[in-house]
Formats: sequence, C-alpha cells, structure tokens
Amino acid sequence: EPYNKTIIIIIFFGSTCDHCQRQANAIYKQQKAFINTQIYMVSTETLANITWFGKYYQLDKLPNVMLLQLPKEQLFQTFGSVSVPHIFVYDAQQRPSREFKGETPTDSLINAINL
Repeated sequence: EPYNKTIIIIIFFGSTCDHCQRQANAIYKQQKAFINTQIYMVSTETLANITWFGKYYQLDKLPNVMLLQLPKEQLFQTFGSVSVPHIFVYDAQQRPSREFKGETPTDSLINAINL
C-alpha cells in the first residue's frame, strides 16, 4: 500500500509561455485550494530558467510545489508528445484522473482535485 495518499498535479510548462505564466500566477493566488495537493511543475528548460520561473511566480515559497527539470527524451518516453501548459491530475491512489491541454481555469483544477 502506498505511503503517500496525496493527489498529484503535474504541470508541464515553459518559462516564456504566457499561458504557463498565468497558470502559475493563478495557482499562487489560490494556493489554499491546493494545500493538500502535491504539484510538480516540470520543464525541459535549463535549471536557471526553471529556478527563475519558480522565484518570479513565488512558487518556490509553496511547500507543496516542486519545480523539476526533465530531459526532452524522458518526457516524450513517459508522457508522449505534450505542449505547454499540459496538466495531468492523479488521484490519491496515484491513478490518472484528469488531463488538461492548454491554459486551464483554476476552478477546473480545483474541481478535478475535489472529485
């Protein structure tokens, strides 16, 4: 039985993508809604760009948000072809539950984690 029964959101982003920037800003503004959710912000960009993005949008201040770098080849092998932003939601049993392509209203994300 898995130790961690947390809902997981994986968001693929690009630091210069305006949709991704708005998504990050919305998550920060509504952080209380995601308090029991682990969020992984994943990019194929340089660690410098990823770190800048986390600091600029204050995601680095949120204990439940991790910014990660994933090589393009590994991204493709694991998730297939994704554009940014692309969001996968996994339920508390780590089963895929929702997928969103493109900028997603925060309310839709909140609804997805409260099913």
